[in-house]
Amino acid sequence: CSENISRSPNYLSGLVVLGESYLTLGDYEKAKEMLNAALKQDPDNLRALYFLGRTAQSAGEVLLAYSYYERLLEADPYCEEASLEAEKLKQEIESK
Repeated sequence: CSENISRSPNYLSGLVVLGESYLTLGDYEKAKEMLNAALKQDPDNLRALYFLGRTAQSAGEVLLAYSYYERLLEADPYCEEASLEAEKLKQEIESK
């Protein structure tokens, strides 16, 4: 993926897939970099927002993760995965 992105740095789907791959590998900084690059091209990209939420959540950035899920849910209130994650984070935030 990273080789292809270097050849086509503006390939939106490639940026999201590469960001997801970095998330899976636990490289949260690279994941953020790729997913934020995707959002620069398409600020309402739902997959990029979802994976940014998961990346922030995995990195322990609870408030940031919640904000990404909320942003996604504004665009797509029926996204069940984001809704479940946002609810879990909301409870975690309120319990602190």
